Amino acid sequence: MTTMHRPHYRRILPAAAILLITLAGCGTTPGTPPTGTAEQTMEPEQARTEYFNLFNKIQALAPGDWDVAPPSEYQGDVCRLPDGSDGTQFSIDTSRSPLSREEMDALHDKAKTVFVSTGFTVKQESDAGPNFVRHTDVFGPDKFVMGLTTGKYEINLGGNTRCVPDPEGKFR
Repeated sequence: MTTMHRPHYRRILPAAAILLITLAGCGTTPGTPPTGTAEQTMEPEQARTEYFNLFNKIQALAPGDWDVAPPSEYQGDVCRLPDGSDGTQFSIDTSRSPLSREEMDALHDKAKTVFVSTGFTVKQESDAGPNFVRHTDVFGPDKFVMGLTTGKYEINLGGNTRCVPDPEGKFR
């Protein structure tokens, strides 16, 4: 490939990753009630803190030049709660330049270990194509999802927090 086509791929990989993460986080798991009081009473700031703690841990596994604005610059988005009312959810995405294939494989192994420690559902997938795209995703309650996608052209990390009540809309 020539460098002339590279910007095209730099836009497709993050867009595809964000689309997959968004679609994965859109549904609820029927019959899976919250397992603890914290899940039932979580406030927007708690959901945001929970997400960024995990986000920062994963980002630290591949230190370097990540393209992301500080968390304080993000406003929440409206999301639909199970009872049909509006809630708040924060969606954050970032990217950085790629690593070697061996470093990316090691990054996914480390990310899986961190994701498993959450107690949420973890899923890994690999594409056998020439761009060696690989995904490690974690799915939690209330539409929580985070995904790490690596490939030949860049690394992406993104997802969204839990959808939580925000009756006054002060976080969106």
